[in-house]
Amino acid sequence: MVPYFRNILFGHPLWLTMGRAASRQLFNIPLYSVVITILLRVLHKAGVIDLVKQEKNKNS
Repeated sequence: MVPYFRNILFGHPLWLTMGRAASRQLFNIPLYSVVITILLRVLHKAGVIDLVKQEKNKNS
């Protein structure tokens, strides 16, 4: 949950929750980018991405 809303709804200290949220994002953003890159490579290798492009071109 966003630190600002946690502060409004539950009275949690804003600076403590912002610090923890920022430190989690330092880890999560690079992790998600690696996972998405691997996923896109696997889907492209399997031909799934090419099939989606072909279907999109047929419908256009």
